[in-house]
Amino acid sequence: AIPRVLITCLLLWLGCRWLVATSDYESLILNGVALAFIKDMKDLIYTTLVSAACKRECELTRIRISPCAKYERTNFVASFKALVWGFLGVAFVLVYITYFQQVLVDYRWDVASVCEEWQSLNYGVHVDV
Repeated sequence: AIPRVLITCLLLWLGCRWLVATSDYESLILNGVALAFIKDMKDLIYTTLVSAACKRECELTRIRISPCAKYERTNFVASFKALVWGFLGVAFVLVYITYFQQVLVDYRWDVASVCEEWQSLNYGVHVDV
């Protein structure tokens, strides 16, 4: 379990760097799909390389689950955990973009002044900075 967590964290870090370095929207979508492909590679390898007999053995392996865990209803704790994970995800993105990204050197949220001419040419909109 520890190597899988380390690989996932490394993939998260490198994937963020890779997606931040993308220069246009088309490449962003393509890189996002490539990142999803890399993330799902273990399932693809399992499906392709493991024999049908081994897959059948895995499917027939049963893990006994207690009856109360089988019919557990959603409660406050489960909903709170989901909310905390959502906030942690948003916090990671904000902290990464603000402090840890190394792709855009000296990035200070100054895109509006750089894009003002382009916006006025393409949309006829004047942006106050």
